[in-house]
Amino acid sequence: MSHNTAASGAPKWLSLAALAAPSRHGLVCVSAAMRDLADALERLAPYRCPVLIAGESGSGKEAVAEALHKLGPHREGPLIKFNCGSIAGDCATMQLFGAVERVFGGWPATSPGCFQFAQGGSLLLGDVDELPLWLQGKLLRAVENLEIQPIGSDTTLQMDVRLIPTTKRDLAAMVKTGGFRPDLYYRLAGASLRMPPLRNRTADLEPLTADLIAHYNRSFGKHVTAISSAAIAHVLAYQWPGNLREMAHALERAILMCDNGRIDVCDLPPAVIEAAESTQSQQPSARLLERGRLAGSFEPRLPVSMTAGLLDHALKEAVERSLKAAQGDYGRAAAMLGVSRGVLYYKMIRFGLTKPLSQHETNVPGAWTE
Repeated sequence: MSHNTAASGAPKWLSLAALAAPSRHGLVCVSAAMRDLADALERLAPYRCPVLIAGESGSGKEAVAEALHKLGPHREGPLIKFNCGSIAGDCATMQLFGAVERVFGGWPATSPGCFQFAQGGSLLLGDVDELPLWLQGKLLRAVENLEIQPIGSDTTLQMDVRLIPTTKRDLAAMVKTGGFRPDLYYRLAGASLRMPPLRNRTADLEPLTADLIAHYNRSFGKHVTAISSAAIAHVLAYQWPGNLREMAHALERAILMCDNGRIDVCDLPPAVIEAAESTQSQQPSARLLERGRLAGSFEPRLPVSMTAGLLDHALKEAVERSLKAAQGDYGRAAAMLGVSRGVLYYKMIRFGLTKPLSQHETNVPGAWTE
């Protein structure tokens, strides 16, 4: 498979080790939004109260639930996962609370439910916003009294279970429209966490890329060790409407498509390439101009009617001054501009500011090589 060619010639490659960053409880937390979430998670984890995790579909709510369980008082017990969006009629009651008599053909006479399987541990109620109203009432009793009554039983069972519900919709808005019981909402949402969408976690995209590639290397027995600067620029520029789930599938495809253990732009899904290329030349521009003054004396004073040529000149000057002020340290230069290293590299390539690295420089961890 042929690789793309950057403005300065052959592609520039970055090792996965240079993209990686330490995680907190299995979560990539480079961005401010994720650091705040991790702080809140650590405060809530030691207590048995339910914790509602809200966030867009595919944003990684389940990973937060797993971290809560591992840090919580029930860490030695099981973490049982129940998808509220996949329930089917009366079977849902049996799936959650169990049964002690044959109610449906094919079910055993005594059938434990998810609450019983989760005894002494945690129960993840995925997409609790999908629960029908009639089942919300049954769940309320379990939440309030920590007890359940299996189908066909005259007695109740005390439960020692931590509930971790997740939602992709605004439950407060659903309460107002009658789609969700207010009493259940107040019981579940007393403590809550919000998983930010991937488009608000730009600083996390590089280490997430490294983590996902490492994961699929193990899954497929592959040995991908590098990714091109242009491919990283596309990852940074794309909005990821499907969040982490979409990004995982995109990198899974890239690993299977790439040659020589290195991922390039052509290995990414066409949708990512097309969407990213239409925005990557504009997305970081305002941020570069706003933060460019941190690199030195450069102070953009350009009219609103600035032409594309003047904008490029101002951006190039901002990048040049940041590199000079940082004495060639790409990480420091990117920090001065308030952008990630990937965006800085993309701009350097676009403006022809790259130079061949010496043999000494190519041996430095994280250095770019041809």
